[in-house]
Amino acid sequence: MLTVEKPNIILIVMDSFRYDRLSRLGYSRKGKKTTPNIDSFCSDSIFFKMAFSPGPDTRQVMPSIFTGIYPSNSGFSGVFRPIDPSFRTLTQILSSNGYATCGIATIPYIRNLNEGFDEFLETYRIRKFKLDLHWLKSLLWRLFNGYDKDTGYIVSRMKQYCQSSKKSLFLYSHLMNPHVRFDPPRKFKKDFVIQPKQINENVDKILNCRPSAHIEYLTGKITATSEEWDFIESMYDGEVAYLDDKLGEFFRWLERERLYDDCLIILTADHGENFGKGRLISHGWCLYEELIHVPLIIKLPGNEKSGEEIDEVVSTVDILPTILDYLGIKEKLDLDGVSLVPFENRQYHPCVFSEMIKQKGLKEKLDKLNITVNPPGVDGLKCARSKQFKFVISPNMLGQLFIPEEDPEEKIDVSTKYPAETEFLKNQLLQSLASSFGEESEEERIRQKIRQLKGKGKI
Repeated sequence: MLTVEKPNIILIVMDSFRYDRLSRLGYSRKGKKTTPNIDSFCSDSIFFKMAFSPGPDTRQVMPSIFTGIYPSNSGFSGVFRPIDPSFRTLTQILSSNGYATCGIATIPYIRNLNEGFDEFLETYRIRKFKLDLHWLKSLLWRLFNGYDKDTGYIVSRMKQYCQSSKKSLFLYSHLMNPHVRFDPPRKFKKDFVIQPKQINENVDKILNCRPSAHIEYLTGKITATSEEWDFIESMYDGEVAYLDDKLGEFFRWLERERLYDDCLIILTADHGENFGKGRLISHGWCLYEELIHVPLIIKLPGNEKSGEEIDEVVSTVDILPTILDYLGIKEKLDLDGVSLVPFENRQYHPCVFSEMIKQKGLKEKLDKLNITVNPPGVDGLKCARSKQFKFVISPNMLGQLFIPEEDPEEKIDVSTKYPAETEFLKNQLLQSLASSFGEESEEERIRQKIRQLKGKGKI
């Protein structure tokens, strides 16, 4: 299985990237493929067709990817605070096994993951504290091409990290295209964007996803026509295409430097994006398929198993145990994720889970604004997803069962038609996730402490 003793490992997370925007699925815009380079990368990789994120928001999802534990089970509620040091992260484990570790991200939400990194670069800080040649080149590119959310700069630094590392490297890169605001560089705007006759203030609010836009769209204060939504989605697609172009540049560079074949590369997304379904925009707030169904593509050293497609349900919490298992690293950890190794003849999850953790103070804020229509996840939300069914539950809902492939709007509750499947997914969810939807109870704090001690091998 392991063709290279300690391969370089590259984990690339695309922020807000919808699974259905992959052109290998047949998607295009203005007759052009959105992701030709990712499609080509899939040919060298294993493509997981039913991969799901543990949540709809970066702050909840990334700690789960790096610990292999679902948000409610770790006690991490999605706020700006470090992960409990008793949880071992992927970076810490790889560092203790001789890897050089580098991370690069654009947003501060990732700051709580920087333990164990030899270097962790947050690009938003560069503007305040220091400049480098890569940054100056990036600024010059933007002058002629438009803002790119630091993606060009990040790809340049990724090349530098790969080239300069004197030992096996773990590189984590968090790319902000196609996150809001949707405004692709000029070439990609020309190639992919469908211009409406006019752009009103409401469309601009949705493109920017200003803080009030969520509520204003939910309550009907702002609206968008189908033509306007087509424009908004085409701007998103332009961002997707630009990201794909930069990833293609990076993969081709790895090939020229003769680094590509021996790399273990994982390409995924933290979550997707919502374009008005259920009167909701952007991400967070709900667990619709558009938010939790994400790409997961794994390229093994030597392109082992290249071109294979897996149509069983998996989760991005499986990334950590998969990497450790592939490398043969033995750690006594109590994880929710399971290894996807071996990639054939293995037992997959009967279902995976996603959750929207209740955000402290949000309900009170909405009440003060006299908002009578609340988003579904305002009090917290959990779901269990199998190949066919999706069971959703909240503190105010006994539980509903949907068949997303037959009911893409997720409006038709079929729980009475399929009682056995409903009960199975409900029991799986209740057994696998902490019962709270927000602040954990004393019982759950004790449960988490026991889990942490097990993970450290103390009990």
